[in-house]
Amino acid sequence: FRLRSSLQQLKPAFYASWCWFMYCLLAPVVGVLVFILPVEKLRWTVMRLGVKFLAAFTGTKLIAKGINNLPGKTKTFVFISNHASYLDGYALTAVLDRSFSFIAKAELKDKPVVYILLKRIGTMFVERFDQQKGIKDAKTLTDKGMGNRCLFFFPEGTFMRMPGLLSFRMGAFETAARTGLPIVP
Repeated sequence: FRLRSSLQQLKPAFYASWCWFMYCLLAPVVGVLVFILPVEKLRWTVMRLGVKFLAAFTGTKLIAKGINNLPGKTKTFVFISNHASYLDGYALTAVLDRSFSFIAKAELKDKPVVYILLKRIGTMFVERFDQQKGIKDAKTLTDKGMGNRCLFFFPEGTFMRMPGLLSFRMGAFETAARTGLPIVP
């Protein structure tokens, strides 16, 4: 009985190890392709396939409800989603088959590999603490939103280990108001 109990407790550790192993195999391949592919659309295709392969190899079901309610692919709007983990961006990349720009905190510029890869997929970085830079970034977001590019915000700005939503920052809502773009939660 104890052996069976011990083995049952090891199952989650083995599964987590398998998931990390698969991620560590796929991430460098996808990262290199995102870095070298000349066209952004191809980069997104590679990322979507990479996430779908990872989900398949780890037995993770990606379920997206309401995708058919989204405005047409030629429509521009502001996506807003809560931010619960590092996996949010991966899951959204897999299920949203359209062009958009993630809006990310400027602090990610201090992580060169992450910054370069995010920049290669059209991510826009916003300053959260310096008001002058934040105003400049807001203008850039407005220009992008007016240029037929959907913007994807995590209005909480970050996530914590504790469950529940954090306070929303107003940038996503201000951008939607300035551009006249609808918000898709």
